[in-house]
Amino acid sequence: MKYPLLIFTALFVHLCYGQNLKDFKYLKDPYQHESYLGFAGTFTAIRNNAAPFPEAHALQDFSADINYRSVNFDQGEMQYLGHYKLLPDLFFLLGKMINQKNNGLRGEGSSVTSGIAGWHRWVWNVKSKPKMCYSLGFALNDYFMGNSYRDSNNQLKTYEPQGWWLSAGPTAMYHAAIGKHFVFHGTINYNLGYYKPVNVSYAVVDNQYPKPHFFHTHVELVSSLGLFAGIDYTAVINRGNIPGKVRRIDGLLGFKFVM
Repeated sequence: MKYPLLIFTALFVHLCYGQNLKDFKYLKDPYQHESYLGFAGTFTAIRNNAAPFPEAHALQDFSADINYRSVNFDQGEMQYLGHYKLLPDLFFLLGKMINQKNNGLRGEGSSVTSGIAGWHRWVWNVKSKPKMCYSLGFALNDYFMGNSYRDSNNQLKTYEPQGWWLSAGPTAMYHAAIGKHFVFHGTINYNLGYYKPVNVSYAVVDNQYPKPHFFHTHVELVSSLGLFAGIDYTAVINRGNIPGKVRRIDGLLGFKFVM
């Protein structure tokens, strides 16, 4: 799903005629050289189709997203994008994760969300054109994740990869003006898990298990009226032999405040 989505959005923004990026007005003020704090409601779906019983690992519900973006389309300048999902997920999703299967007891299932620090991307503009901008940089993300399965004795076990993971990796961004009233932002990054400070308390820990990787795409359409819509896609790349293929997709709709 993620590759057709990226191809479609890239073709779409190239085919649309827009004003110059630097001329885009956000709430009637210049958009660039500012920072924005965004709050969005989300519809979130989590899947683990590699699990022995994937239906037990399917979760979908409403949650929220907090994000922060600094905007500067000048050649060589830095831009930043951050996302924080942990607290909204704890408030909106945790209850359903616990209660949906076992009447309030912890049940079989999978989850992935941001960690305490959140997801952070820093990029520098390598090619700035009047209507589009290309940026490259790096991402520092942390994750809380877990996969709980029932063994042959019907006992619930949480296997690797699990716990609180720190990760880092390269990231790229693309920005384009669409008409007079919209700006498109696209982000992709691939992170390598390098350190696990904390295990899930009830997990079957294997410190020799291959460290997970993480793949992200984020696309966002910002309107001149302050509203924005977007899609987040997160994939846990399980590099070991225990079944696990956790995927998360969030549809976002929200508002950004000028900071």
